[in-house]
Amino acid sequence: MKKPIIEVQNLSKKYFITHEQQNPYASLKEIISGYASRAFNRLLMRSPKKSNSPTTNEEFWALQDLNFEIQEGDRLAILGRNGAGKSTLLKLLSRITEPTTGRIKINGRVSSLLEVGTGFHPDLTGRENILLNGAVMGMSYREMKRKFDEIVDFANIEKFLDTPIKRYSSGMFMRLGFAIAAHLDSEVLIVDEVLAVGDAQFQEKCLKRMNEMGSEGRTVLFVSHSINSVLSLCNKGILLEKGRLIAHEPIDKCVNRYLRSCPVAGLEWEGSAGDEHIRILRSSLRAPSDNMGFFYQGDETSLDIECEILKPHPDLMLGFSVLNSRNQQIARSRLCDRDEHRSLVTKAGYHRLTFRLDLNLFHPGEYQLRLDCALLNKKKILQEEVLLKLAVYSRQASLRGELGSEKDGISLGHTWSVSSAKR
Repeated sequence: MKKPIIEVQNLSKKYFITHEQQNPYASLKEIISGYASRAFNRLLMRSPKKSNSPTTNEEFWALQDLNFEIQEGDRLAILGRNGAGKSTLLKLLSRITEPTTGRIKINGRVSSLLEVGTGFHPDLTGRENILLNGAVMGMSYREMKRKFDEIVDFANIEKFLDTPIKRYSSGMFMRLGFAIAAHLDSEVLIVDEVLAVGDAQFQEKCLKRMNEMGSEGRTVLFVSHSINSVLSLCNKGILLEKGRLIAHEPIDKCVNRYLRSCPVAGLEWEGSAGDEHIRILRSSLRAPSDNMGFFYQGDETSLDIECEILKPHPDLMLGFSVLNSRNQQIARSRLCDRDEHRSLVTKAGYHRLTFRLDLNLFHPGEYQLRLDCALLNKKKILQEEVLLKLAVYSRQASLRGELGSEKDGISLGHTWSVSSAKR
């Protein structure tokens, strides 16, 4: 059995948070005077005077008792909501900070990119920083010269190679930082959310490079809130919640668990919404056969609506709208749009309606389905009481046409027909 490249045992990290207790009977003048004094001291870079107010130290465990192993060649996503401990874990694995308890064993060299410009000297040129980073990694000058042209070409900074990097833009910083980290001879690459700085083309280039590293047997640890990026790159994932390890499993299952833990993710609504004409009782999207909380393009799903018509009306309209990630309506369907369905809402009683959604028509992205109900040109019965979330991702390891909210929407399909013709 192959030895894991990373072993984490009983890992915990504790910080102390200092709270200064304010005098509950302090006057407004005393409060403003205290703030002004502290601001003046910071401006003059003086040490603040000791406060007479009592202080308390609160223990905060950013990580608690983590145990897991990572195999060579794994491309691992670290998932979790803000404050879950993702960045703290990466800093521990990168040896930037030390654990409070437990140990980390890494069988190989680590290169990391946690923040834009990390490890750069601002007064040195791009050329000098490339050589400096290689030296810090323990690489010889000959090894660095061999990798040098690849790094410069990947970062696309040839024109600015001899410019001090303090004059670089944040995008240039990120491109150079990733290029160095991804081309050094390390066994483990650690990348935080910094790829968000780059444009879509460079992000795709980075993901392609990290996929290549995985196929070469190198290990990648990746933190991103972009589910598209995670699914296109990673084969495994770990989920953190309030500093604790919730799951370490294949990426599909881990993403599903993560999405279901988010309060905004919902494939089902149940309640009672409407007025004296109609009550909406339940609405849901049928999950894929493997019971995932998200969908791939090509999956099949249906929107199910259960309602009760209490007071039939010829102008009663029922349907749904598709909203993109910017909450803009991009598609809709209503029963009254087709004559054969119009009669459904003119009969009193309990109804179960189903609409089949073709997910091949959806570009990858996150959508909401909003139930619409009204008396046409008279009264809006539903506002936004019934909302479902629909996340559609691509199985292809590419971000082309997937990045950015301006890309998500409905496709017109692929119904082209071609016939030969003579001029």
